[in-house]
Amino acid sequence: MQLDFFAQVPETRTAPKARKPEPTRKKLLEEATATRQATHAAVPPRLQKARAIRFPGKPHDAAFELAEAVARAWYKAAGNHRFDIAIGAVAGVALWPLKGRHVAPLVADWWRSLNETDTLTALEECFARWWIARPDLIECARPVHEWLTDADTRTKFALPVRAAIHAALDTGLLDLHGDDDPNYSSAADTLGFLLTNFRTTGQRDALAEFHTPPEVAEMMARFTLEGQPIKPGMSFDDPCAGTGGMHRALVQILLEHNLTPADFAWSMTDIDPLAAACCALNAILWNLGPNVLVWCGDTLAEGNGPQRAAERRLKVIQHRDQQVRLAKMHVLMRTAHTQAA
Repeated sequence: MQLDFFAQVPETRTAPKARKPEPTRKKLLEEATATRQATHAAVPPRLQKARAIRFPGKPHDAAFELAEAVARAWYKAAGNHRFDIAIGAVAGVALWPLKGRHVAPLVADWWRSLNETDTLTALEECFARWWIARPDLIECARPVHEWLTDADTRTKFALPVRAAIHAALDTGLLDLHGDDDPNYSSAADTLGFLLTNFRTTGQRDALAEFHTPPEVAEMMARFTLEGQPIKPGMSFDDPCAGTGGMHRALVQILLEHNLTPADFAWSMTDIDPLAAACCALNAILWNLGPNVLVWCGDTLAEGNGPQRAAERRLKVIQHRDQQVRLAKMHVLMRTAHTQAA
């Protein structure tokens, strides 16, 4: 049995009303969204600024519109071709550990209040926090957050980073990923839409990058699991994962059956470093749990990406543990020195 000591305690939710056996995922989201929007409409206008999350009725469309808005803001602020920075910035906000229906709007206001310098500091602290909790995944996501360690890059892109974050917040980033309910947090592949939106058709053709539409992924996932006994402990592997769209569809089906994705094992491989980085961050956003392996490589040429990822994960965790021990020792030495003085 594995425990995730960094998991957040979910908010208490009202039990849903009785419904027909095994309704479709789309129906569940539509009902929940209608309830939340009706509740919000009943609030007096003067109090609506203190709103709760309003989950979109069509999360895939909302994620696509968000990606377009972020791209427009990024290029308008002279962000140029370094869209890996924009993806990392938006991911950092989505990964901010404070979650909840009524907390997310406050988090959004807080991000909007930050200047360029404080925004970069907050992003750095967010990825550092997740490196402590999930060093294996954050190491895999290095292509979208490593820029934070370079002073010149931080200075050059501070303004477009802030513009991209504001565009994401204004188009509902935390409506999609600010809830602590896994039913909502995995409803859309926002990072996947960002990546495909930023890349030109020529770039995608050169990379042979063709992301499976979410509706098709859901259909394929249902065909795969149809008639199969789904039990905790099963493993799911995608050797050409893109940003993890097939796994997201599987997560939705598991949730329909009242199963917890963290009780299963997940592995994803993709040849594109940015896609693999999005896989790693999506594993956190979608609450896939501790048994996740992500590898960037050519499945046909290299083979066995999950085994390679498992070997790297062991090394990365050992390195994290060593750094934590050194930090604790440093704190003890400083405390002893202060007391002696």
